[in-house]
Amino acid sequence: MIIKKILLINERANHFISEHPMVLPLSGVIFSIALYINGLEVVVLMPFWGLIIGWRRMLRIFLPLCITIYGALFLYIGDLSFKGSLKGRARLHFHEVNFSSSTFGRSWVYKGIITQFEAKSSRKLRRLPFTLYLPKGIKPFKANGDYWVEGELLKSDFYGYKLKVAKDASFVRVAKSQCMAQKRYELKKKFRRFINKHIPFKNGRTLLIGMATGDFQDNFLSFTFSRFGLNHLLAISGFHFAILALFLTALLKFVPLKLRLFALAVSLSLFYFFVGYGPSLSRAWIVALVYLWSLYQKRLVTSVNVLSIAMVIVLILNPFMINHLGFQFSFMVTFGILIYYRPCFIFLKKVFPTVSLVDEAILKSLALGCAVHIAALPISLFHFHKFYWMGFIFNLIVPLIVSFILFSFMSALFLSLIFPTVASYGLYTVGYAAEKLVQIIYWVPTSIDYCLRVPFFPSVVMQIYIFLFFLIGANLQKQKETFHIKYGLN
Repeated sequence: MIIKKILLINERANHFISEHPMVLPLSGVIFSIALYINGLEVVVLMPFWGLIIGWRRMLRIFLPLCITIYGALFLYIGDLSFKGSLKGRARLHFHEVNFSSSTFGRSWVYKGIITQFEAKSSRKLRRLPFTLYLPKGIKPFKANGDYWVEGELLKSDFYGYKLKVAKDASFVRVAKSQCMAQKRYELKKKFRRFINKHIPFKNGRTLLIGMATGDFQDNFLSFTFSRFGLNHLLAISGFHFAILALFLTALLKFVPLKLRLFALAVSLSLFYFFVGYGPSLSRAWIVALVYLWSLYQKRLVTSVNVLSIAMVIVLILNPFMINHLGFQFSFMVTFGILIYYRPCFIFLKKVFPTVSLVDEAILKSLALGCAVHIAALPISLFHFHKFYWMGFIFNLIVPLIVSFILFSFMSALFLSLIFPTVASYGLYTVGYAAEKLVQIIYWVPTSIDYCLRVPFFPSVVMQIYIFLFFLIGANLQKQKETFHIKYGLN
């Protein structure tokens, strides 16, 4: 009896892989990168993964793919098995620069990729993500090109590396090298000045600027939104990207389809390069481009396949993203929505039969919330060791309000190009609404901050949860899911 059930589970999972073939190379990429960066602890569940991808695929495709990718990473990036720190000479390519204020002080922060690291021990490394806090003795420099600098490389707790430089360190510009970080910083600075000029409400404009540029350094807002698991609204993600796509589609409604698709692709790409290379935004950008391409080619693509393609591309460009909190939340939650939303909705509809369209809309919102929290729960416990129960309720209401605020904000910004006077009133109104939203969330009594806390959440438990997450999800799929997120393009 047990053997028959295992075979049935394996058969259903194999059908899921057949319907979404990109899941197979994605699993190989994830396992090989995790093994390369995090060590042998990730191979605990590798034998059981055959229940999802099939034993034949495991031996013929999965294992050879893992070995090939692992070898390629070792040869290209280098040996990461050093302890403590590593001193040497680094070539820096910048993705982001900003002036940070925190409880530890104020400093310039540079983020990007170490394209080459030549250690004094003759070890050579490549393509390492880094964060550099500029010492007070060094004047800030323009991040419009690559630089060589002597420094000390230290592993961060989760994502990437920290680069420490001496107070007398000299940054040598690499001739004919180019970076977008400086230009991006200057554009965001001009945008911030424009919003500060038109919106007098401090918290409201800080929220709007952060959701438009991706730069959040306000401790008050971070604390206020984190109480109810609303941090994802402060980081630009697929949620913000979808609202922008909806706004642009409404704006280009009467433009011919092919020209509209091209304008959408260009506009979304410009926004992506303006904000930066965050994992959530990268995922949303790649998914949007693939979807627009499928519309142009008049082909249907499955949502799970598109998300798998986006995940593979992000990991190939930066393998260290696998440990990035934003990457884990973004892709895991999106997979949760795609895999568990429909089963949750069917279950809720059986328990609570709907009578009207309002009832059905409420059940759909509840099903979406359940799907999101099925995926988000283990990541929250693993990284923060706590999970706010009230976040389930607030995530049903606040994102809807934020979507209206963002759409109105985009409309006001567009009007500022044509009717500046009218737009100034619109920006004032949107800023006021954002201010009131922050105040309402802040003044919610702390007595209802019910929280699940765990002192420790082992990585093995996290792996088991992810394995069961995909195994159960694959068995719940009964028919092919098509990528049907339509922004009025038909």
